[in-house]
Parts: sequence; C-alpha cells; structure tokens
Amino acid sequence: MNVRSLLIASLALLSACARKDAPSVQATEGGVTPIASAAPARKAPSTTSSAIALGNLGAEIDDRLKKDDKKPEARLALVEHLLARAQVLATVKDMDKCAFRPT
Repeated sequence: MNVRSLLIASLALLSACARKDAPSVQATEGGVTPIASAAPARKAPSTTSSAIALGNLGAEIDDRLKKDDKKPEARLALVEHLLARAQVLATVKDMDKCAFRPT
C-alpha cells in the first residue's frame, strides 16, 4: 500500500469518526463559518412520576383485592402486582399477602 492510499484511507476514517456534537463548518474565502444544524434539539424523554406510578399500582392492587376474583389469571396478576410493589418499596407486608390462602 503506498503512502497516498494510506493517506486517503486515513482521511476517510477520520471523517467517519467526526464528533456528532461538533457544529458543521463550511470553508469560505474569509475562513470557516458554522452551518446551522438541520437536526432539532433532543428533548428528554417524558416519564411518569414515581408517586403517580405507585398510586396507580396501589389502586390496581386495591381493586383486585376488593373483587376477590377466584380465577387463576386474576390471582396471578394480583400476586405480580403485590410483588412489584414489595420490591419497589422494600416492604414485607405485600409479600405476606402473596402467601397461599385456601379458597
């Protein structure tokens, strides 16, 4: 591989590794001027407040406990919700509610 080929390959690699956050520039007679970015600014993803999420989970658990549905799918969903709340809040009382209760 000759020096010219190596130089071209190096320039190609360097141009591919350009910083994404660096502004684009355009060479002019007076020097280098920045080009306005076409990409819009990124917004932080919106997330649900932990208080709202825990409130929704608690309401779902309370609703399932009131219904006292005997179907296995409903009981499994209740146990999953109780275990999720126990894991997030690090409480034992929700784990106790998951214990087997004869119907």
